Amino acid sequence: MNINGEQINGAVLNGASALHLVTEPEPQPITGGHAFYWHLELLIGDQDRSDWLHGQPTTDRERGSAALCDFALHVPESEGSYNPSEWRGKTVRLNYVSTGMDGITVSARRFTGRIITPSWDGTRRLVSCQCSDQLQQRAEALSIEQIDTLTPGAIWTQDVFSPLAGRSHWEYLQERLSTIPASVDADVYGDIRLTPWFSDAPAWRFGPDTTLYDTASNTYADLDQLINVVELTVAVRFARLRQLNKSYYWQHLDTAGQTGLPGFCVWRGNSGELPNIEMVQAAVEGSGQTIINPNWYRLPPSTPNPCGTGIPWINNFPSLLLGGSWVGARRWSQTVTETYTLRLEAPASIEDVGEVYSRDSASYEVETERSTAWESDPITDGITGHEDILDEPRRQLVIRCMLARGRVEILRAHNQTLVTWREPTSMVLGVELGQTLFIEDQGYLARARCCRIVDEFDLSGAPVTTLTIALMRLGGEASDPLIPPAHSYEPQPEPEPMNPIAQSLPTQMGRRPGLPEYDEELDGFSGNYDNFDPVLDAFPRRFQLTAPEIAAELRDELKVAIAATYRVSADSDPLELS
Repeated sequence: MNINGEQINGAVLNGASALHLVTEPEPQPITGGHAFYWHLELLIGDQDRSDWLHGQPTTDRERGSAALCDFALHVPESEGSYNPSEWRGKTVRLNYVSTGMDGITVSARRFTGRIITPSWDGTRRLVSCQCSDQLQQRAEALSIEQIDTLTPGAIWTQDVFSPLAGRSHWEYLQERLSTIPASVDADVYGDIRLTPWFSDAPAWRFGPDTTLYDTASNTYADLDQLINVVELTVAVRFARLRQLNKSYYWQHLDTAGQTGLPGFCVWRGNSGELPNIEMVQAAVEGSGQTIINPNWYRLPPSTPNPCGTGIPWINNFPSLLLGGSWVGARRWSQTVTETYTLRLEAPASIEDVGEVYSRDSASYEVETERSTAWESDPITDGITGHEDILDEPRRQLVIRCMLARGRVEILRAHNQTLVTWREPTSMVLGVELGQTLFIEDQGYLARARCCRIVDEFDLSGAPVTTLTIALMRLGGEASDPLIPPAHSYEPQPEPEPMNPIAQSLPTQMGRRPGLPEYDEELDGFSGNYDNFDPVLDAFPRRFQLTAPEIAAELRDELKVAIAATYRVSADSDPLELS
């Protein structure tokens, strides 16, 4: 979208003056030595009340604000009794009509709006009217889509501001404007438009002896208003979903390390108690782990002669085990809080006046069904590692929005140097709010966008218009692109080999002389031989497993600090005083 012939997302709003990008057309000169006849045309609704005007009507149009108009009307006695309250809300159109010495007549609209407050002076039969173009109310009537179209290049997110539902559309417009160096106001016909702050090629040139004598002046921002350092804090909280898999292996010591029927036959010659699948599962779950990918070495089913000894085998407990291998998996969620400390600074301004600070902050948390159910959902697969539940587009939007707001705050602070002068109204009818003006008169040389126009129509004297321009006075050599810092990254653990080394769990058998004493701390299986010494104490029949400790830095909230600094600069509008 173009505004005044320039891309709103291009060089002007992003910090470079358009004077370096386009060939400047010659500005129209304001020339003196002219005389004019003038009068005002006032339409209230569809009625012409020009002849009723009294005193000194004024209009006041300022960048980013509603346009105002004040006037008084003398009601002729022939009108009899009068009720001016009926005028509240009536439309107002004020035109300035000027005829030059060359006989050419020009009519220029100076205000379009409505009467807000009428008041009646019965003694003098005067109706005083305060009028406005109702910028705020008309912006409130715009749809969200219309506001978005009006403010291209703006960045908005409810994580920085507030959810939009049920909120003021005017506030929404102001929030979008806080991210771009531009203002919204209305032209003399009441049409709402966007005007950037950076000056472009001058539309009008006020040379020597073209301004009213001794009316030029200037003002500067107070030191405390010259924000040149903005520190932003953005906190992003998300879940880091972790899974730890550990391989386990257990085989009864009396199988001589053999599997299948050979291992069973060795065990049968020296048989004893065995665990079952349920015992192993309970031990694994009791350690906080879940069994995945199990491979059980069961006792064989009933067989007439499994070991070739002529002795049949009857198995009434098919879940008893001689061994098994499995993976114990654990899942947990770790909260990660990334705190971004972002500093925007204007080096040229800091060098001139020292550091003047402003601070702002925003925070949000990424919540998903996946992160909520991570620890409670059954574990059926997965590998050792972690997954960050991120919303990268959301993170980018929040940080970009905050950076844009900080940059605009610095630019706004350095766009408060004002130069003001006065002109005969008939000489500046073509001057419009938001145009770039160039003055070289009364000891001033300055160029900037017009930010305020005030008309004073003295009906018994001369009409005078006061023009004010707002200069960008920041300077600097370079600006850094407002790119968000990278998200913190934790590398994944090295992948397990194709055949990971499993933790081998031991076996304790009791009630035979010469065997080690029972160790209640020892993981694995504990039981007793079928052929035992009744004098000796029995070992408990149990299966025990202890999961490895998870380091605190993997469980507790992880706080990550990320910092970045951005330089902000902008071409300064020229200002010379002599």
